[in-house]
Amino acid sequence: MNEKLSRRSLFAILISLGLIFLFPLGAWAASAYTDSFDSDPTGGSYVTSFTTGTAALGLSYVCSNCDFSYGPNNIYSIAGTPGEEASITIKARDGGPFEFISIYIDTAKAITIKGNGSQSFSIDVGASTTGTFSPTGGNKVVDEVVISNVSPDYIDFDIYIDNVSVIMDIDDEMHCGGADTTYTFSTQSDVAIEVTDTGTNLGCLLVNETTSDHPNATGTSGASGTKTGKYWTITALQSDQSSPATADYTLNLTLPHSISPDSNAKVCKYTGGAGGGWVCDRTSSTASTVTLNGISSLSDWAVGNNVGPTAVSLSRLTARAGASHFFAPLSLLFIELASMILR
Repeated sequence: MNEKLSRRSLFAILISLGLIFLFPLGAWAASAYTDSFDSDPTGGSYVTSFTTGTAALGLSYVCSNCDFSYGPNNIYSIAGTPGEEASITIKARDGGPFEFISIYIDTAKAITIKGNGSQSFSIDVGASTTGTFSPTGGNKVVDEVVISNVSPDYIDFDIYIDNVSVIMDIDDEMHCGGADTTYTFSTQSDVAIEVTDTGTNLGCLLVNETTSDHPNATGTSGASGTKTGKYWTITALQSDQSSPATADYTLNLTLPHSISPDSNAKVCKYTGGAGGGWVCDRTSSTASTVTLNGISSLSDWAVGNNVGPTAVSLSRLTARAGASHFFAPLSLLFIELASMILR
């Protein structure tokens, strides 16, 4: 018992103590957020804007030369002055881009549905038309969707809209599932995370890439340090996709890099503590990736170039003579856990 406890032994003890429970969850991909309006959201009162959802999830609707007070069931939204342009602008409440999927339209006069952003699109909807409309070729990433009457006449009309379906928070990527699974986050430079143990309640992993140096990065760009041009905020969540997971899971994290030689690359976790705020280590590397195994807590991560080892590990433990056979393994257990958390 005076040797460093291996992780295999550690988890065997945890299992025997009943501290690990696996959650067989289905894999999760980005899912749609849909606003379904069952009634006039304004209660018949004149208003030119309204919002749905929370500040972090939902849409805002702002109309120009129109109002939202005409709908006895859903939204009769455009009631502009004849000869003037009227429009509804739909944006994400968090102000970021989103994927537009579809919208239900019932209109007496011709209108257009335009998406403005990195994947702009335009849909012409003819007069006396009812149906669900989607961009040609599938979902489009946009900053806003504008529904408007058609020039040059800008005829006065009413429009009924419903079931506005989008995918929010596309700057992030989330995957959910159980143990013994590796997830590749294709929109986050192919960061890969292998879940070796879900611990008490790990259900989902959320990755958000920032394509600039971390605000607390150390060193010099292109030389030694963590100023390697990107960092990733990785969050562990429960299966409800919002509650933080208990930090008793085990993960293997693989980050992309272009450091030569690759033996200089390390996976670095920002802790805000000693070592310039970073703890860096590596398990293996290739010419394009570097991997760290046995991670048990998450934060901001970056690739370190030629950084020194700052992780604290237990190298020797001597048990006190006469120690209880029961408390000795528990002491080892908590010391090993503390060592892993520091990583």
